[in-house]
Amino acid sequence: MPGIGDNPFIDIAGTNTVIYSSSTSTIQSLVSNENFTVSGGALTVNGNLNLTGGTLVVNGTLTVTGTFTLNGGTLRNASIASGTILSTSSGTLDAVTISLGGEVITSASTGTTVINGLTVNGKITLGNGSGSNQGLNFNGTQTVGGSGEIVTGTGTQG
Repeated sequence: MPGIGDNPFIDIAGTNTVIYSSSTSTIQSLVSNENFTVSGGALTVNGNLNLTGGTLVVNGTLTVTGTFTLNGGTLRNASIASGTILSTSSGTLDAVTISLGGEVITSASTGTTVINGLTVNGKITLGNGSGSNQGLNFNGTQTVGGSGEIVTGTGTQG
């Protein structure tokens, strides 16, 4: 695994899954165009994390101190920790929990899909602007729980 000052970029030909399974590591930033699984240990990203396509599965601990961007990928089984801001530009939240002090901000021009439930103990801000595809799109019957808040940005929500 790269070290504290490194900025890994993962883009491998074909369909691949990168698995981070043990130990404790800190990196500066991470860009992944592949499926990425944190199955154990603890991975800290001191800067920005950008997932473009693919699926990020978190069964261990993932901490992002910069901006976490979900751009067309899937975030599965994850908790958005206090102090973390997840910015979504399309993509899917699959069984995600937003912890107290965590925040998800959806794009002004695209929606974010929710599957397998969503727990909001922090905050979701629905995108700024107008249109029919903003905010959260629930795939089938979904449960939204928690003690947090869902607020709208400026403009008309679709």
